[in-house]
Amino acid sequence: MRTLALDDRAKVIAGPRAAAWAMNVIGSAFARGEPRQLRGGSPLGASTSPCATPPGGVILRPMNIESLPLQGRHVRLEPITPALRDELRAAIDCDPESWEIMSTNGCGEGFEDWWGALQGETKRGERIGFAIRRLSDDTVVGTSSFLNIRKLHKGLEIGSTFLRPDARSGPINPESKRLMLAQAFGAGAIRVEFMIDVRNVRSQAAIQKLGASKEGVLRSHKITWTGHVRDTAVFSITDYDWPGVKQRLDFRLNETFV
Repeated sequence: MRTLALDDRAKVIAGPRAAAWAMNVIGSAFARGEPRQLRGGSPLGASTSPCATPPGGVILRPMNIESLPLQGRHVRLEPITPALRDELRAAIDCDPESWEIMSTNGCGEGFEDWWGALQGETKRGERIGFAIRRLSDDTVVGTSSFLNIRKLHKGLEIGSTFLRPDARSGPINPESKRLMLAQAFGAGAIRVEFMIDVRNVRSQAAIQKLGASKEGVLRSHKITWTGHVRDTAVFSITDYDWPGVKQRLDFRLNETFV
């Protein structure tokens, strides 16, 4: 039984019963007279060479996420460079209680280790960090990052987000997430995830308000910089979710923060 290259919603399936179901999906696409486009591949029904199709069946182009400045009405996200070090430190070296429930510490003496980890992960292609600049006063008020970048599997995490207290309400966080989500899905992501300490009730509420789905809790997932054994709540937004999430975010930004 050869593998079948199906459309975005289908899987590569083997076995007679599953194959019958798969052919049903393909047949319905043909019946509508509209070829269904594969992600990065050919429309269903187009002839392809067996040598051109990998053993897995579905051909996906790798996600191509770039380090670019992102600007909205309220914020500009600037890729972190050494030139931003002092402004960034001034923004995040505060509120030590909030850093207590972060994986790493960017406050006080912990900033040097935080900065070093960011630089190392960036050089390895695992992270793209942003300084969040509030446009109303041209001030850096926090940071957020693309993490755990998996180009082949077209996924990444948005995390390591910290905003100084005066920037935590209002449009700063939702617009920052809106810009980063648009960048990720525009680059070909099929999944964006958020990994949050279960003790961080504020962040979990903010992510759910964005429209992310909670998938569960990873028990004893990490040991944080304080030595705490952390349980991690996992949330995600997929490319199928993104149009609805985008619509709700745009409405919220346009109607609430005018």
